[in-house]
Amino acid sequence: MKIKDNIPGDKVILIPMKRKDVRLIHKWANQPEVIPLWNGRQKTLKETKDDWRPHYFSDRDPYSGRCFVIVLDGSPIGMIVHNRIDKDNRSTDIDIIIGPTTLWDKGLGTDALKTFLSYLFKRFRLNRIWLATYSHNKRAIRAYKKTGFKEEGCLREDAFIEGRYVDSLLFSILRSEWEDSAHNNTS
Repeated sequence: MKIKDNIPGDKVILIPMKRKDVRLIHKWANQPEVIPLWNGRQKTLKETKDDWRPHYFSDRDPYSGRCFVIVLDGSPIGMIVHNRIDKDNRSTDIDIIIGPTTLWDKGLGTDALKTFLSYLFKRFRLNRIWLATYSHNKRAIRAYKKTGFKEEGCLREDAFIEGRYVDSLLFSILRSEWEDSAHNNTS
């Protein structure tokens, strides 16, 4: 069950990330514009390395989780990851970040999400994929809804960001919704 090929989207390509690339995640997540949308605080490289376990960069057990670099025109611009897959319930959660803020609002995150959803639903025969974001991350919320995710819950005052408590919103997409969306886009 090795990932042999890159995963092409309409605009971007997803490439399995290598352990050394965790420095890119650290760089992207620690940008002033990204901190309140991602970790909520700046992290050291060691903290980032500790957060990103070796299985995210290995094909040994893809059910443990796997991280991919989002590539545009040969350059890494972000990452997308799925966490441990619940085999019994055929479900996983994902995270995404587009690093360079100059590339925000260009549909690249949406393309990466669509590409990743297709990969996950087909490869692992999942029934549900979910994610969470802070309620003030309007850009991400738009991309999630555009990709077919439905809001399903709110964790009230779940995180302390920039001196105040903020809500986390939960979103999910079911296989049936993804199939309906994929079918409607090809008609």
